[in-house]
Amino acid sequence: MRAETITDTIPIAEGPVDDDNSRSAGRDSSRQRIRIGRSERSAVLSSPTLKWMSTVLDGHKAWIEFSVATVGSAGEPRTAWIEMAEGDSWREVYQTVVGSEWQTHRFELGGETQRDVEIAFRSAGPGEVAWAELYVTRARAQATPNLVLVIIDTLRSDHLSCYGYPLMTSPNLDRLASEGLLFVNSFSTSTWTLPSVATLLTGLLPDQHGLKSIDNSLSAKVETVAERLRDAGYRTAAFTDGGFLEPRWGFSQGFDRYDSTAGEAWQPKDVSVIEADASAWLRENRFSPFFLLVHTYETHQPYRFRSGYSEKFLGDEAAPPENDEILAWDLAGKPDDGDFLKRVLALYDGEIARADHHIGRLVETLREIGQYDNTAIVVTSDHGEEFLEHGGVEHGAGKVFNENIRVPLLIKLPAASRAGRVDTPVSGLDIAPTILQIAGLGQTDNQAGRSLLAPALSELVSRNVFAHGLNSFPQLNEERYRLDGGGRAVVFDRVRDRLSFFDLENDPGMRRAMGPTRLPAGDDLVERLQYILAWSSGRARYLVRLPADTTGLALTRESSVTSAVLWEGLTHRMLEIGARHRLSSEFPHAVAFDLEPSADSLRLELMNESTQRWEIHEIAIVGSPQPLAESRPIRRSLPQPLVVGLASRAHEALDLRIDAEAAEELRALGYLQ
Repeated sequence: MRAETITDTIPIAEGPVDDDNSRSAGRDSSRQRIRIGRSERSAVLSSPTLKWMSTVLDGHKAWIEFSVATVGSAGEPRTAWIEMAEGDSWREVYQTVVGSEWQTHRFELGGETQRDVEIAFRSAGPGEVAWAELYVTRARAQATPNLVLVIIDTLRSDHLSCYGYPLMTSPNLDRLASEGLLFVNSFSTSTWTLPSVATLLTGLLPDQHGLKSIDNSLSAKVETVAERLRDAGYRTAAFTDGGFLEPRWGFSQGFDRYDSTAGEAWQPKDVSVIEADASAWLRENRFSPFFLLVHTYETHQPYRFRSGYSEKFLGDEAAPPENDEILAWDLAGKPDDGDFLKRVLALYDGEIARADHHIGRLVETLREIGQYDNTAIVVTSDHGEEFLEHGGVEHGAGKVFNENIRVPLLIKLPAASRAGRVDTPVSGLDIAPTILQIAGLGQTDNQAGRSLLAPALSELVSRNVFAHGLNSFPQLNEERYRLDGGGRAVVFDRVRDRLSFFDLENDPGMRRAMGPTRLPAGDDLVERLQYILAWSSGRARYLVRLPADTTGLALTRESSVTSAVLWEGLTHRMLEIGARHRLSSEFPHAVAFDLEPSADSLRLELMNESTQRWEIHEIAIVGSPQPLAESRPIRRSLPQPLVVGLASRAHEALDLRIDAEAAEELRALGYLQ
């Protein structure tokens, strides 16, 4: 009989987990990487006995955790058991039958443990037994919640069964949704991966974080959720599918480990590999608070046949060869072929089902290692996918219709503390602040989102949904903005200077544009969109909305302005100090500006439509700037222009008021408190 003694290679975790409570001082030569089934683990072979000498504190109940599987002899079952030394004899404390797949076990040693504990891992039968992930632990006290963020690229919410899709595409996500919060009306902030994922990881609008083009990368000055969590003591890791999540785009900021593609930058990994690697990391880091990011392109085009998943969606159709691919552009070439569209959707649904399967296995890993109850799991997507709903395919054209920006959002909280369906519209902006609140950290002043964990879900205030549509390749020059509110949506095509309104109550698919194609003065939805664009552009600290009857504007040389931008509807241009500008009445106008540090007022020269005379108006800025948490909107009785601080500040203006509805929109987006 062969016996091995492992002394320092097996981690020991005791009490509230931190680096001082996890010890590993060297590796035994008998330890090796063993692949069984889908998973490769660091393990030791025992045939038939493995001994382990450990130290456990006096007076504390202890548990043993381990993974085990048979090796050799065609995977025939073996009996394995664990004994603990008691004086000169051994007492059996656990027994199991071991099969050809990894099994994870956890049991209590019982009683008050001794200081020196000798444990024997024994087995009988053909072949050998692989013992992996051997731990002696005692329960955490007041455990810090773990965090897992899953991004399934290009996933429309209306193709998940938990969102009412008639086909069963997502049984594992359905189960997760039943144990947590399902946000029915969740929207991404952009139509493609780079800006959208940057928003998910920062809580900033695209114009704030600046990652809007393949020519950019996330600035090191922009703080990510991973950086905040790492600084708070979390272990952080990301397992991504490469492409636009390669480290060169800046998403690795704050991650202790950042795994991307296996080779070439645009060669995606298989979701099974990502899940296996992420699961292995979870097992290795189960004793410290962790933040795990998992991203997969499984549901992105090309749409592939996935054996075992696609067949049930293809129905009576012949299954294509394994890994047969259909590109989105193939569908674009057959816009009138209904059968081909059904085939594309069947393959898309099959890939959703496969992604769902592996996310389910990741969740099962959390259960196996005993961390499911203490882990918050957030599942979402960066954008959706068009299948000819508006005459196009894929998502790269910067269209901001629902098929491209309506995405799932599921949040399972620690200990399943809250569950239910939430109808209030929410945004990808809200995920970072929500994660930070779960971790007990506050959001930063410039984050445009808000935490979704109101004391009661009924207190989650409704707000306008904002989306920024961009093309992934700047040379194609597509850019659109969308804002919803009051049962309507406004879409502004910046390149074509075209505005479209949609009646969301009677036309939820946004198939019929209505209303004017130019920017109407006085339209509240357009003015709210103007405020958001002016604020997020970061060009100025203050905004003055000019009266609708203003036909001329000039900044006097005594204005104390250091820089100023004229917003004409939803476009803007720099203002030259001292020059007079004629204004068209068909636009709502605003001036975004900065003042000299000592200045307490702004001087404007305005022409009124009725008088056609130039008159000087002085706007007083009362008091010094206040931080976001202390600022309050100031409401005055006169229906005059709006003055609001842009960079998270609000100021009172002489004879002016904060427009109540506009202030509510800014407050709902996190700009004012």
